[in-house]
Amino acid sequence: MFNFSRDVMRGTAALVFSLGVVNFVQATPLPAIDFAKPSPFTAPKLSPDGTYIAAMVSNEAHNAVAVFRTADAKLIGHLRLDADNHIASFVWASNTRLVASLAHQDGPFDVLGLTGELVAIDYDGSNFKYLYGQRGANRQLGSRLNVNKRDYGSAYVIDPLLDDEKHVLIATQSLLKDGDDDAVSVFKLDIGNGRKSHVDTAPAVGGAGFVVDRDGVPRYVEIGDLTLTNYRTFQKVPGDDKWVPYTIPGEKSGTHVFPRAISRDNRSVYLLSNEFGPQYCLVQHDLETGARTKLACDDRANIDDIIWSFDGSRVPIAVTVAPGKPELRYLNEDHPDAKLLKMLQVAFPGRIAVPSSRTRDGKTLLVYVSSDRNPGDYYLFNTETHNASFVLGLYDWLDPDQLSERRPIQLMSRDGLPLWGYLTLPKGRKAEKLPLVVHPHGGPFGIRDEWYFEPDVQMLANHGYAVLQVNFRGSGGYGDAFLAAGTKAWGTSMIDDLTDAVQWTLAQGYADPKRICIYGASYGGYATMMSAVREPDLYRCAVAYAGIYDLKSFKKDTDFTALSSGRTYFSEAVAGTDEEMTAQSPITYLDRLKAKVLIVHGEDDRRVPFSQAKELRAAMQEKKLPYEWLSKPGEGHGFAQMANVEAFYTTLLDFLDRNIGDAGKVAEQAQPAKP
Repeated sequence: MFNFSRDVMRGTAALVFSLGVVNFVQATPLPAIDFAKPSPFTAPKLSPDGTYIAAMVSNEAHNAVAVFRTADAKLIGHLRLDADNHIASFVWASNTRLVASLAHQDGPFDVLGLTGELVAIDYDGSNFKYLYGQRGANRQLGSRLNVNKRDYGSAYVIDPLLDDEKHVLIATQSLLKDGDDDAVSVFKLDIGNGRKSHVDTAPAVGGAGFVVDRDGVPRYVEIGDLTLTNYRTFQKVPGDDKWVPYTIPGEKSGTHVFPRAISRDNRSVYLLSNEFGPQYCLVQHDLETGARTKLACDDRANIDDIIWSFDGSRVPIAVTVAPGKPELRYLNEDHPDAKLLKMLQVAFPGRIAVPSSRTRDGKTLLVYVSSDRNPGDYYLFNTETHNASFVLGLYDWLDPDQLSERRPIQLMSRDGLPLWGYLTLPKGRKAEKLPLVVHPHGGPFGIRDEWYFEPDVQMLANHGYAVLQVNFRGSGGYGDAFLAAGTKAWGTSMIDDLTDAVQWTLAQGYADPKRICIYGASYGGYATMMSAVREPDLYRCAVAYAGIYDLKSFKKDTDFTALSSGRTYFSEAVAGTDEEMTAQSPITYLDRLKAKVLIVHGEDDRRVPFSQAKELRAAMQEKKLPYEWLSKPGEGHGFAQMANVEAFYTTLLDFLDRNIGDAGKVAEQAQPAKP
């Protein structure tokens, strides 16, 4: 059995950012600010000896790292930089020192863009060192350090090399004269002085992911480009310094292999491979005999995550697969760690409990417990005593009992493609004839909607709306063929998939056909307007947030096409000719529009420039089409400032209430039942 204590680490964020955490329960519907507030903590990690926990902490301006003592949750130190400098991620490089990657982000819908810089700091906030990057002598990194050297490229940590307390293994990619990237090289980096020694170089140009053996020697590398399906894998046989293509006997065209780890005894490599079918399976390759064993596979979706043994032997004990709700599959139920993992699931019914971090000896785990209604709790778990103590909760001012079920759904597209998605149903209301908000995800390629908690979706459901999300073709997680089916289909079959999901929802009786609105951001903003013009009689209203409306002007203005790789990707995956761009642009078809429209955009957006919103507004004014408008200065690709997020959520709810809702009736029906 488990023994639980709630040693709550609340309020400690205030020591870093003055973001106090308040724990309260309030009757539904909850105010928009409850969903607009970001969680003050994310991604906590145990130090190798378990003495400390480091976590990402956030305010409106930037991300930082805070370090707490595990024994009493006391704040020990932090790494906090200027507002323009984000901490993207960090690793414990030893028991007392962290290495962090810096990044920039043009708003929450933008991919966190690594600057390629690495910094190091001790657990108590001392001994700060700029390790790698291209800032010159005339620029400062906050007030911490005047940088006197430059590395013209970008770097990321491959392996913390915990057997070597003075070094980490990094990959670097230099910038060429034309602005594109060179082949990736591997270096051993001194975390005290920033000196590096060359270890290896990838055999081809492109983004590279390395897998190293127990000695920190690169043995596998996967190299790909922005298409997400054009990957090549290379291996290095022990005793041979040359990279050679990784081949599978009888390999079929379109087979891709992604090495994930080499066992601690160097006898096996574990890979994700689609050699056995359209989905990616977990495969064990015995390096001594050459035998290949399929360990886990699912005919609906790729293997989503791998859970490794707790002792550092790098043996997989379970996987998750998530066509809809995540499912745990045990690879060896007699393995002692698999038994512990099963016990954790029993201890947290209705939720998924997985280790997110561990001590080097595997005796202490940091376990992440989450669900569709639980944003996430972290527990310290002793694998010997089975004691589990609460550490921190994400969004812990929200009561999961007041939030709504995200129901996995499955349907067939009009051309026979299986589609998966989620229908979030408002708690306390009968699941029929509900006002429906269709919510397409951004990206779109390789991105997917998942079962877990989403703030804006839960906010909409909390205010009485059903929310429909579908992983249309081009989404990630369902195999390469499903991903490739979205090629040059932004405004055609991807939109058809959304329409088919709406029709399925109507056929099941969940939604009121006269009260349907569509709301999305980034590509989702594009899909919102394209759906509204392609299906004018289906949608009463549309909320286009940071969306793309004219592909020709977008291609010219976005930062995405600044590099030739971005331009090639756009031409091959989205639209190549002027005719294709015109045909795939929502602004081309505004004469068909019937829905009421709310246009939302950040005025400093670089990924999808503000000019896209202004162009749509001008076109609607010219055609005398009604619209509503919300833009904010100082915001990039999505609003980041809490006041602006709250303003958007409040505007969104008001817009929906006026077009498809009945706020008074919703509030009355959604009151929670008294115990």
